[in-house]
Amino acid sequence: NIVYMNSVFEEMSGIRADAAIGQSLQAVARDQSLAALTSDTFDRALSGGDPIVDDFDFSGTSYRIHVAGFGPTGGSPRCYVLAAVRSDVSNG
Repeated sequence: NIVYMNSVFEEMSGIRADAAIGQSLQAVARDQSLAALTSDTFDRALSGGDPIVDDFDFSGTSYRIHVAGFGPTGGSPRCYVLAAVRSDVSNG
């Protein structure tokens, strides 16, 4: 369940933190593609393993999504950190 959401993610995803805290990200995602992406990346993230990285568009803006799992090494994560990094759109 979500324990913290910063204002930038709130703005980019359209998910309100005050309504999301205590809920799963899949339950509060405003579109099915974000729910599917997070479900898939959370399923692939292992505790102590390399972060899972996927690309995703929020309202036409591209982001690289990084998901890391934390818990006993190699086991099922007890929590996740999701970071969205805006893709560089300029070439110079």
